[in-house]
Amino acid sequence: MADESWSEYFEKLAFSVVDYAAHNPKEFLMYFFMALTPIMICSAVLAYLMIKELDQKGNEKKKKATKQSNLAKTRRKAVKRD
Repeated sequence: MADESWSEYFEKLAFSVVDYAAHNPKEFLMYFFMALTPIMICSAVLAYLMIKELDQKGNEKKKKATKQSNLAKTRRKAVKRD
């Protein structure tokens, strides 16, 4: 291994993975999906939490805007009465 360069090492590794997948496709797919399933679940949970947080921030902005417009209307009415 000391005589090999990194590119040769990764080339042999890639060849061995492709060879394994060609000879054992069912096992390869099973291991592939077993490795990716937790990552995909984590991604889905994080996406859900992000959407939830963005919705909360949007609702807060709407409430602040409504409150500000109501305060402005109230102040205009109070100034007109005086």
